Amino acid sequence: PSDSQEAKDFTIAAFELSERFKTPVILRSTTRVSQCKSPVKILDRKYIPKHPKFLKNPKKYVPVPTYGRKMRKKVEEKLAELQSYANRCPQNKIITGGDSLGIVTSGIAFQYVAEEFPDASILKLGLSYPFPDDLIREFSERFDELVVVEELDNFLEEHIRSLGIKVKGKVYFPGVGELNPDKVARGKAKMEGKDTGQEENDTDNTDLPARPPVFCPGCPSRGLFYALSKIDCVVTGDIGCYSLGVFPPYERMDTIICMGAGITVAQGMDKAGFRDKPLIGIVGDSTFFHSGITGLLEISYNRGISTIIVVDNRITAMTGHQDHPGTGRTLMGERTYTIYPEDIARACGIENIRIVDPLNFRETLNALREEIKKESPSLIVARRPCPLIKKEKRAPWVVDQEKCIQCGVCLKVGCPAIYKKIEKEDGENIYIDPSLCQGCGFCAQVCPKKAIVQEQN
Repeated sequence: PSDSQEAKDFTIAAFELSERFKTPVILRSTTRVSQCKSPVKILDRKYIPKHPKFLKNPKKYVPVPTYGRKMRKKVEEKLAELQSYANRCPQNKIITGGDSLGIVTSGIAFQYVAEEFPDASILKLGLSYPFPDDLIREFSERFDELVVVEELDNFLEEHIRSLGIKVKGKVYFPGVGELNPDKVARGKAKMEGKDTGQEENDTDNTDLPARPPVFCPGCPSRGLFYALSKIDCVVTGDIGCYSLGVFPPYERMDTIICMGAGITVAQGMDKAGFRDKPLIGIVGDSTFFHSGITGLLEISYNRGISTIIVVDNRITAMTGHQDHPGTGRTLMGERTYTIYPEDIARACGIENIRIVDPLNFRETLNALREEIKKESPSLIVARRPCPLIKKEKRAPWVVDQEKCIQCGVCLKVGCPAIYKKIEKEDGENIYIDPSLCQGCGFCAQVCPKKAIVQEQN
C-alpha cells in the first residue's frame, strides 16, 4: 500500500485473495505508510458467520512427507494461478502519461514518483509476487526508457531484468535507507545528467535543533537504566521503549537482535564463556509474554548464570498501549486472567526472584548488585505502570536554588523536564519544567544536597 486508504483496501483484498486461492497473503507496509494519517472511505461492514464448521482434510492440513510432496505441487499450481491474476488485478494499475519514460514502482515510492515525475507513465504494483510478467512486458514495450523506483533492495528491477527487459534503477536511486522526495529528485537529476551538488545521506537537511530520543517524563525505565549505569555489566537488550537505554546518559544496552533475544543472547554468552562481567538480559513485559518464556526456560534447564530483568510497565507501551496477558484485559477490552512474569518464572524453575519499583533508586540498585553475584539464574521484575496509562495527579518537583550546588547529577538522570538555564545575573541554574514533570521524584533521590523538593499545593 502507498497510503492509508490502500492500507485499508489492501487488507480487505488480502483476506479475499487468501480465501479465493487458499494461501497466506502478506500485507507489506513500510514505516512511512504505517505512521501516516489521512482520511479513508469506509464501506458497509460485511458480517461473517461466527460458527464455521471445520472440514476434516488431513491431505491439506497435515504436511507429513506422504502428503507434503503433493502439497508442494499444489503450491506451484497456486503460484501460476496467482501470477495470472496479478497480470490483471486491480491492485496493479497503470497511470498513463508520456510515451518516452515508463516508471515501475510500488508502495510509498509511488507517492514520490508521482510528485517528481508528473509527466511519466507509471506502473504501480500493489501485488508484486508472484511477479506480473505479462503486464510488465506489455508496459515496457511502450517506452524508450524503463526505470524502477523502489526502496532498499532491487527486487523489482532484478525481476524485470530477468525477463530480458532493459531497465535501470539503483544506478539512480539509493539502495540504503528510506526514499523521500529529495532523494527521488536527485535520482531524476542523475537521469537527466545534471549534478545537484548535494551529497547522498539518510538524514533530514533541516535547521531544527537536535532532539535525541529519550524516555518520557516519569517513565519507570529511566530509574532502571540509571541504576544499571552504576554497574559494570553486559546488558543484552530487546525491542521496546527500554531500547532507548543504549543512548547517553545511561549507555547500558549492548545488543539488540529480535524479540526475546534479550534473554537468549545472555544465555548464549554465558554458555560461550563470557563471564568477565555480569550478564544482564532485559525484556519488556509484553515481549516476555510474546517470545521470552522459552528463553527463560532454557536458562533454567541448561543451568545458566545470568540476571533477567522484566521491565513490567503493565502495557505494550511502544506500539500504542495494547493490552497483553499481564494486563487482565483482552484486546477487545474484556476482563480476563492476569498473568504475572514471576509466576511463570517459578514454573520454569527460577528460584531467585525479586520485584522492585524501578523509580525507587536504592531498592533497584541493591537488588541488581545482589542478584548479579549469585551463581544461579535470577529474575528481577521492575514493575511500575507507564505514566501515560495511569494518570496520577502528583505535584511537580522544584529545585531549591539556595541548596543547589550545580553539580549536574540530576541532569544525568536524563529527564526532559530538567534543564539548565543561563541567566545574566546568576550564571547557570538548573530548573524543572512543571508542565513536563510527572511528579515521580526520582531526581530528588539522586540529588546529593536534597535540593529538589516537591511543590506544595
